[in-house]
Amino acid sequence: MMDTLLTNFLQELQQDGTAVVHASTDAFSDAEKQRAKALLAEWEETERLRWPGEVPALDEEAALWAATYVFRAAQFFVHRDFEEQQLRKSLRPYPGQLGAAEVYSADLCLRHLPRLHQKAKALAPADVLVELLEETARQFPLSSVGMDAEGPWALEVILAHPSLRLMYTDRIIEHKDQSRLEDTAIREAVYAALGAHAEAFWPAIRN
Repeated sequence: MMDTLLTNFLQELQQDGTAVVHASTDAFSDAEKQRAKALLAEWEETERLRWPGEVPALDEEAALWAATYVFRAAQFFVHRDFEEQQLRKSLRPYPGQLGAAEVYSADLCLRHLPRLHQKAKALAPADVLVELLEETARQFPLSSVGMDAEGPWALEVILAHPSLRLMYTDRIIEHKDQSRLEDTAIREAVYAALGAHAEAFWPAIRN
């Protein structure tokens, strides 16, 4: 069982939106990482069918990084006896260059970030876990729409890719996230998507 912690976590997260996490901080084995990558690839095949146009390619390493990040963040939320040094070591920002494939692939798991952040902030607003989750939220704005956090948001990759821009716009509309309308290009994209129904659907949009 200890060698399937990550895949068990991901399967439960996908099915119910919640998952059991264990206190072990042992590194995942290479075999478990490969199983997790295979599972994430299955999710991604379904995900890309939802979007028109050219969706970015799957970057397995970015998807695995995000899966591990969410696992560790959930672990630190549930098990409160970890030291700050361990949190900072495990929840570092994405280490590589962020392009469209990385942003899209990481979102398979990072989309759970807002709910985890909400729970962590309600429990301990000044906790280092909250701080680290917000750092990642700024690095991955596609995944953090609806999250009670402040920018600046790293929007360059999203704005440059039509499918990511559409995903981001749809999520802003879904969550009615007023804070994401500060960027002029995104605000115009939201208005274009809503058309004549903008103020009827989202009365506060002009505030």
